[in-house]
Amino acid sequence: MNNQVPSLGLNEYSRLRHVARCLISRESVCTLTATGLVHELLIKDSQTRREASNSSSGTKPGVLLPYASRVMKQLLIDRARKRMTRRKLETKAQDEAKARHQRAAQFAVELDDTIAQLGTEMPDSAELVRLHLYGELSIEDAAQKLGLSRADAYRKWAFCKAWLAHRLDTEA
Repeated sequence: MNNQVPSLGLNEYSRLRHVARCLISRESVCTLTATGLVHELLIKDSQTRREASNSSSGTKPGVLLPYASRVMKQLLIDRARKRMTRRKLETKAQDEAKARHQRAAQFAVELDDTIAQLGTEMPDSAELVRLHLYGELSIEDAAQKLGLSRADAYRKWAFCKAWLAHRLDTEA
């Protein structure tokens, strides 16, 4: 079995590079060079020969260029497909991230409006919520700042959480 890449003469290699340059020039986006494309062709041909267990030692004269052109074009198409798939996945991930950010921003606005509603009915409870959520103070620290007992602050916090959850659920 011949597992070697078929040896090419300088003339055949030059013709393959010329065909590769022509194919690449027709592509709008291609990061391969003509040499790189020819080398991918030779690697693919070697793998194909290995998989087929073909013991023939070379390509018949007159068949190399048409075969090589088809294989190189297919290599470029496969690369384009991979690139398109990668872009679709990136676009989908970006769209999902935008949607998450939009939902988070919308929730932040709704939460702030709801806390403002709470402030019209129970200003001290709303201030406790603001200190805890926005000021990142613990309930104990917020209670101390507002002059509330620890137990009173936890009762107010429990009530406010339930009140906010109910209001945010009914608004959604």
